[in-house]
Amino acid sequence: MRAWTKPGIACVNDLGARSIVKAASTSSDAAMTKLHAHGAGLVRNVEWCEDMFRMCYARGPEGITLMLAEALG
Repeated sequence: MRAWTKPGIACVNDLGARSIVKAASTSSDAAMTKLHAHGAGLVRNVEWCEDMFRMCYARGPEGITLMLAEALG
């Protein structure tokens, strides 16, 4: 196990049933607001992939990690 992970909590880039990717149909800010209302929290800072995507990771109270990808432009 890596030193920076807690038992039972997957890293944001670990593959498996604890990790889901969702293309945001609205802005990623609006999606994070909805997720926050259900107990999810931002795992890392919001990142920009060149000028094409805006991405962020959220983790819900069950420990499931969700990556939101918002296409720009």
